[in-house]
Amino acid sequence: MKHETLKDKAYNYIKEKILNCEYLPGTFLDEKVLIEEINSSRTPIREALNKIEQENLIKIIPKKGVMVTELSLKNILDIYQLRELIEPAAILKYGNGYEKEQLEKFKELFSNTSPNALDFYDADDSFHYFIIEPFKNSYINQIMTDIRTQSKRLRIITGRIREYNITSKEHMIIIDAILNEEYEKASDVMRQHISSAKNNAIEFYANK
Repeated sequence: MKHETLKDKAYNYIKEKILNCEYLPGTFLDEKVLIEEINSSRTPIREALNKIEQENLIKIIPKKGVMVTELSLKNILDIYQLRELIEPAAILKYGNGYEKEQLEKFKELFSNTSPNALDFYDADDSFHYFIIEPFKNSYINQIMTDIRTQSKRLRIITGRIREYNITSKEHMIIIDAILNEEYEKASDVMRQHISSAKNNAIEFYANK
C-alpha cells in the first residue's frame, strides 16, 4: 500500500471539504487554520493547494489568499449540457451490457427514503459514473471526472430544493427500464432527469 505523504493528506483533506461544501464557494481558506487542522508544515499545504487549483476548485489570488471557486450560472449550463449529451447516449450504446447485479444494488440503495445526505450523494455520483464507464474513453472520462467534481458541489448546494425521493424515483425508473431492455425509455428518462437537475440548479441561483 502506498504511503500517504503530507501533501497527499493535505490534498485529500482540503478537496473533500470543498466537495462536501464544508468550504463553501466564494469563501477564503485560512492557511494557518489548515496547517493546524492537518497538523502539517506550510510546504505540503501549499503544494496541495497548487494541485487543487489545477482542478479549478480554488483560486490562489496574490495578496488576498486562497478562494474556493464560485459556481456560476455558466458553469451550471456547461456541466449539464455535456451530461445531457453523454449519459443518455451511453445508455443507448451500452444498455445491454450493464451488470444487472450492480443495477439491482443501486436500486436497493435508492429505495431508502431517508438516506444520510452524503451517502446519498455518493450513491448518486457512483450511479452516474456507472452509466458512462463503458465508454472506456480517456477523453470522456477526463471530462466526466471534471464534471462530477463540480456536480457534487452543485448537488449538495441545491439539494434542499429537490427532494431525495424525487431523484431516487427517477433513478429507479431508469434502472427498471434498463433491466427490462427498454433502452430508449431509459435514455429519455435520463435526459429528463438531468434536465430537471439543471433547472433545479438554475432556480437556486436565480433565487440567491
